[in-house]
Amino acid sequence: MVFFAWVLPAAVLAPLRAGPERGWGVGVLCDMSQQLMREIENRYPNPMDLLRAKGAIASSTGFMVSLVSAADADDPVKIAKLRDAAHELGIELN
Repeated sequence: MVFFAWVLPAAVLAPLRAGPERGWGVGVLCDMSQQLMREIENRYPNPMDLLRAKGAIASSTGFMVSLVSAADADDPVKIAKLRDAAHELGIELN
């Protein structure tokens, strides 16, 4: 039996070891985007209505909310636009 030792740089391992209590985790923009996507998916079970809601949010914010990831920086302008778009749909984000 052969075992391979995978050597990863410390910069890659540090965030994995840190955990949420030490500053590791998603940013505000990513967290709000995920929250909004969950709310929309729960509110609009019909795929066409869901697509229309996502399109309305994308046109209001100027970006596709479903493509926001943890690697995206917290841009205050994007966060404000996201809150406004959610408010237009009657959704309050934390």
